[in-house]
Amino acid sequence: MTRRQHNSLPFKSPPSVASHSLLLSGLTICWYGLQPPIFRPGPLPSRSKNKIKKMPPQTLTPDHTFLRLSQEEYFQPFFRQYLELLKIHSKQIQVMDHNGNFRHSFYSCGQDHDKRNREWKPFQLFERHCLKSGYDFLEARDMIQEQIGQKLICECELLKN
Repeated sequence: MTRRQHNSLPFKSPPSVASHSLLLSGLTICWYGLQPPIFRPGPLPSRSKNKIKKMPPQTLTPDHTFLRLSQEEYFQPFFRQYLELLKIHSKQIQVMDHNGNFRHSFYSCGQDHDKRNREWKPFQLFERHCLKSGYDFLEARDMIQEQIGQKLICECELLKN
């Protein structure tokens, strides 16, 4: 076998040149006849003003949420904004009679209200609204249920009534 044929084989034997070794985290890596790689850190990420997100306001404790939302001047705007968000994000369903005439319409989340339904996420929009407003989610939900006098299973029930 000539030297040219020997180099064309798919597996090459290591050259007889002294090997270099590099110690990385307890592992020894041998480099046969090659220089060990140089590890250089990448460039630092740029800090442009467009990439910095605003931090949400700090969430109030349940006691402070109760004290604040028990005042009408804070509860009414909070609740109105929430109802507008619900109308935007919910599906409007129109009910027709047997002649095709419009009877009434209502809003729905579009999911079965069953805990076994993986697609159903109750109060997901309300939780985001509370986080954005800085109120405690559970206390704010209890305040709304107290105001309307009904226990809610899903947030779409607010628009049905």
